[in-house]
This record gives sequence, structure tokens and C-alpha cells, in this order.
Amino acid sequence: LMHTWKTTTVQGTLNLRDVRRLPILLPPERQRDAITALITALDNKIETNEQIAVKAVALASMVFSSAVEQGAIHSYLDEIAKFHNKNRVPLSSRQRAEFQGPYPYYGATGVIDCVGGYRFDGNYLLVGEDGTVVRDDGSPVLQYVRGRFWVSNHAHVLTGLGVSNEVLMFALRNVDILPYVTGAVQPKLSMENLRKVPITLPTRQNSTLNETLSCLCDQAAQKEAENTQLARFRDALLPRI
Repeated sequence: LMHTWKTTTVQGTLNLRDVRRLPILLPPERQRDAITALITALDNKIETNEQIAVKAVALASMVFSSAVEQGAIHSYLDEIAKFHNKNRVPLSSRQRAEFQGPYPYYGATGVIDCVGGYRFDGNYLLVGEDGTVVRDDGSPVLQYVRGRFWVSNHAHVLTGLGVSNEVLMFALRNVDILPYVTGAVQPKLSMENLRKVPITLPTRQNSTLNETLSCLCDQAAQKEAENTQLARFRDALLPRI
């Protein structure tokens, strides 16, 4: 239908007047209202989940900072973190398109696809390696991930070594990572540099601290995982309705 509205033969154009005259097929008003109500409800739920996740992480950060203020020790990331990068297997967009499934595929900043298999199963911390690796406040880009998932080669995969994953995460959130990032065009945080990052930990890491951080991080992770599924459902539903 669109080609009948082009105004030239050499280079097709579509001016505003013709756009306004384009015929559009719409469902009946009651169906439009129902569709709008459904999509709005999904978007509102996603926004509410995001707010809950942000507040849970903010509260956990306050708990960690309070523990550090009561006494701190200094270390390096290499001494308190174990790297699992060797288990990463990058998949191209074409490979992912042919391997769709229920498991999230993580990049440097978040879920970029869902695939039909997983390379990790459990609770891990992802640190951005290529591309977007630094937040506005200078701290590294972190993801608290749990369950079964796949990771590209754009994120380091860590677990705590002698400390919980949650303590490791909030210790890294307080680090100025910029001095350890290389690359003018494509920022990169290499494993070698990341291992050298100085870390400040609370002197007293008791079960109460670990359980509080774990509970709040789990809540945030649950909401983020739910949002991934809600967004997939919404995006799959829209073309059908």
C-alpha cells in the first residue's frame, strides 16, 4: 500500500500531507481500550518492580556503608574474588536467533537476549568488561545475577572468595574504577587490571550483615528477573493483538 503514496520515481519520498491521508486499520473501540489497559498494566508493573529493586539496592548499600564506618580493612580484588571467565561462551546475534529459549543471555550492562541453554547456575556477580564499564559516579557496572544463565565475553563473572557475593558487590560499588579502564574509543576493564583494584571491607562480617545484604539483593534480583519476563511477554503480545 505504501508505494502508491510515493511522489517521485528516482528517490521515493513521503511528505507530511500524504502521511496524514494514509488509511489505517484499527480494531473496534472496545478492543482498543482493552489492549491499552493490558499494555498499561504491564508497563506499570515493570515500573513498580524497577522502583522496588532500586530501593532495595540503595538500602543494602546503606547497610554496607554503616558496617564499614564501624571498622574497615583494605585488600585487593584478587584476594577476595574468584573469576569464572573461562566458562563464558559468546554467541553472535545469528547464533542466538537460532538458539532461542528461556535462559537470559547477559552482556556488559544487562540481559540482551534469551537462549536455549545455560553456562552458569547459581549466584554470581557480573562486572562490565567492554563498552559500558563505568557508571556516572565512576564505579564499575555491576550485575547481581542468580539462577541459570549465559554470559557473553563482555562481562567478567565473579564470586566471593572468603566473603559473600553481596559483600563483594557493595565493596566494588564504592571503587573509583576509572584509573583501571583502558581504551579511548572502546572502554575496556581487563581482568588483569580488575584484579589490582583496591577494596575496602567491613572488619566485622557477621551472619546478620550477610543475611541482610543477601535478602535485599535477592529482592532486587527477583524484580529484575520478573521484569525481563514481563517485557518479553509484552513485546511478544503486541504484534498479535
